[in-house]
Amino acid sequence: MKRRGFVSVLPTAIGMGIVAPTTPSIRKAPSGAGYSQDILDVAQVVLVERWARDMAQWDAMQAAFHPGAIVDISWFNGSAAEYVSRSRQSFERGVRSFHLHGPVLVNAHGDRATADVEAQILGSGNIKGIECLTQSYARIVERLERRDGKWGIVLFQSIYQMETITTANPAQRLEFDQEKLASYRSSYRFLSYLLAERGVKVRPDLPGIDRPESVEAVYRANESWLKGEGRKS
Repeated sequence: MKRRGFVSVLPTAIGMGIVAPTTPSIRKAPSGAGYSQDILDVAQVVLVERWARDMAQWDAMQAAFHPGAIVDISWFNGSAAEYVSRSRQSFERGVRSFHLHGPVLVNAHGDRATADVEAQILGSGNIKGIECLTQSYARIVERLERRDGKWGIVLFQSIYQMETITTANPAQRLEFDQEKLASYRSSYRFLSYLLAERGVKVRPDLPGIDRPESVEAVYRANESWLKGEGRKS
């Protein structure tokens, strides 16, 4: 039976001590809460993974993914293990980004679940010597599986919506190569431009609201997967 829930669960921290994601609890959700324990466990994994990345807790971030998990976003497409490693390398070079998110919509069906969360991604960069700040709006869409009693992410994707960019110093002004800027998709145009300044080429075929069919394809594929299509025999 499929279960759906819309829930926000915060990662656990005590003082300055960081507590890594725990295995799913055998306790039932509180009576009358409207959420199954599976929904709460899935939401916790999703939020802890983002929190761990922002807080540079790399072991906790890795623990949120199952072996073989895939990450497919603007600047990276490949294994989750490599994604965590590359995230750490970027952090150590001084690259910073932070994620503000809404509640997590979870659909659970047996040992599979999908998660969907609205996110605002705050980043920084440099264009022609001018420090800048970006705000990207996206939906983070994930597939999770329960293996040996533990929920973990197996596919991590983003659906790009819109964004803004500004100078870190209001007295300064950004100057763009307008032809280059116009060549990028409107749903992640400034992100593409900023990444290009770092030498990172962004794919033009990512899911985004400027191409509704690409968004529909993500949700259709996840719905089919949730029902068990593509399951190994």
